[in-house]
Amino acid sequence: MNQPTFLRVFLVVVAAAIAGAPSCTDQQTSATGSADQMPKTESSKPMSDGEQGMEVDEQVLIARQKLAERLGVDLSAIMIDTVRQVHWSDGAVGCPKPGMMYTQAIVPGVLILLRADGEVHRYHAALGRPPSYCPADRAQAPALGQGEETM
Repeated sequence: MNQPTFLRVFLVVVAAAIAGAPSCTDQQTSATGSADQMPKTESSKPMSDGEQGMEVDEQVLIARQKLAERLGVDLSAIMIDTVRQVHWSDGAVGCPKPGMMYTQAIVPGVLILLRADGEVHRYHAALGRPPSYCPADRAQAPALGQGEETM
């Protein structure tokens, strides 16, 4: 594939991901072999037609509640530092777990940075999905997060 054709295909894929179009790579594929032989797989499960994802505000609230519970502090002690809509490079949403395999597709999502006791805590999510805590040693930068608006 020549470079101009590759660039056009890439731009179409990115545009589809931004628009929320389902992708064939969002589906988890099956493999033969025993569970001991095959690596574990995680993916961002696509939403069904009748399922509505949560709003970013809900994702932030859930992240704050999870952090307050994890630290054993009152919710009022959890401050919002940054909330950005980003694009993750794969189904790991910027926080891959060792030994896991993930869908290889651009995943629209949210990066939530919360502050408690002077420390920043990262929560990552796909759009419409609950956020998860991401330890700094596993955190990856968004694939297309540069220059995107802070919410």
